[in-house]
Amino acid sequence: MKINYILLILILVIQIGIVSATEIDNCKTLDTDGESYILNQSVSSSGTCFTINADNITLDGNGYNINFSILKFGVGIINGGYDNVTIKNIHINQINFSLPYSNFNDSYHAYVTRGSVGELIDSKGLWFQSTSNNGLIFNVSINVSREAILFDRSHNNTILNSTAISNISAGIFVYDSLNVSIINSRAVSYTSDTNITRNYMFRAIGIQIDNSSNSLIFNSSGTSNIGYGIMIFSSVNTNLSNNNGISNTNIGIMISKSSNNTLRFNNGISNTSIGIYIDSDNNTLTSNIGISDTSYGSTISKSSNNNNTKNNLFQIQNKTTNTKTVIFSNENTQTVLLIFVLLLIIFLIVKKK
Repeated sequence: MKINYILLILILVIQIGIVSATEIDNCKTLDTDGESYILNQSVSSSGTCFTINADNITLDGNGYNINFSILKFGVGIINGGYDNVTIKNIHINQINFSLPYSNFNDSYHAYVTRGSVGELIDSKGLWFQSTSNNGLIFNVSINVSREAILFDRSHNNTILNSTAISNISAGIFVYDSLNVSIINSRAVSYTSDTNITRNYMFRAIGIQIDNSSNSLIFNSSGTSNIGYGIMIFSSVNTNLSNNNGISNTNIGIMISKSSNNTLRFNNGISNTSIGIYIDSDNNTLTSNIGISDTSYGSTISKSSNNNNTKNNLFQIQNKTTNTKTVIFSNENTQTVLLIFVLLLIIFLIVKKK
């Protein structure tokens, strides 16, 4: 299985290869079918910077910055429904935002201060809108207030070797989409404000897959201060392999109302909640590790059925006494026998003392 993922990465890297491109030095609408563009300097915009309005476009940031939403709502790069779009080698930054919540009562927006002026803002980093298919995001870093990367009803898209940071919402949010792959990437939701906890926690997630099918998350991490590290919600046939889902105050990896998902070699880590939580049917968990400082390493809800667990390790650490409780969840006879032997050895040592 790992070989297949490596081959996929190699194919994608080959596809990214160097091509002749038109140099650009300002934010604009890109609307020539089949054109490749390359930045020759960093660019800035008071609102949205780049709008994709044609198929088969490549935008190479050439290592430069997109600084956007300086004065008003905007998006770093928005794809309005076009196919075969590649975004690569670029840094996308929302400028001069802070997040005061004294009047915060909306579960979907945040107030952002520009100097002494409070402005309602909804700025995203990279947004593939409905039917933006067969796209590639490669070697991109994003730091914004709302979703850093959003796929909305867009299919067959790949995120590779990228970093997506949100200061209030999801780092990477995949909604109602098919065949989205997240590979060798990092997504973070930084907010720790207590007012947001009441209204916004469902979206303050590292990586969120919602109402989607056939997604792949491989060798990546999702981190959140107050939400889930990685959340799979109302989705089917998601493959999670070799990932870290980390949350300070919530669940590391959450699988809810989903089915036929596969989790292999993942770490679900939480400081104050559950490492891995399954509230779904017909999922397969193999060789995962769930760690919690104060709660369960992993929990499978009583309402969940037909979940297959093999070779998983769930650890609870008591910070006060610095002791660890290790629990194996296994349907493999060999491992059960090994656990029995280990317990027997411990018993004999204690008896000898």
